[in-house]
Amino acid sequence: MYSADLEPHLALGLDDSVYYAGGGFGLGARVTIPFLRNGPVSTINNDMGIGFGLDWLTRGSSCYRYYGPAYLNNYYDCSAYAFYLPIVVQWNFYLTDIITVYGEPGLGIRISHATWSYPGPYAGCPAGAVCQGSDTATDPIPIIAGGAKFMFGRTIGLNVRLGYPYFTVGASFLL
Repeated sequence: MYSADLEPHLALGLDDSVYYAGGGFGLGARVTIPFLRNGPVSTINNDMGIGFGLDWLTRGSSCYRYYGPAYLNNYYDCSAYAFYLPIVVQWNFYLTDIITVYGEPGLGIRISHATWSYPGPYAGCPAGAVCQGSDTATDPIPIIAGGAKFMFGRTIGLNVRLGYPYFTVGASFLL
């Protein structure tokens, strides 16, 4: 067995309608520490662990906010990013020595930030001027995902996670 699963990954966000950068792409990492081996169902090969992570997603120059101020429809330059801090319970089911599937419910915190410039006259910006704005938000979010690990050896594999608020693809290192 392993004492921790270290997972660096690429991320693709689905959270587009919520706030700026959630629908972007980025990088992240998770560490999952098993706390219940061969359980809670003792008749099948399974375990449970607690997972902690940090993910960074960016929208680059396309961070239009659908429900935002009208002047964001006419921005000159815009950039946005979001950090996600997930805490999840991962329930692994070992189908074979190579394939493991899992469910992963949890909670997280999303910290998002955007900056933009826009032409006047909008929102107090004089006609002919280019003005700047920014916004930051910190929100609790639900985490719900399912995934699979495909092991290339006893300690290295490919991890694919599908869920909300993002998809990830990365390595799985069993320590």
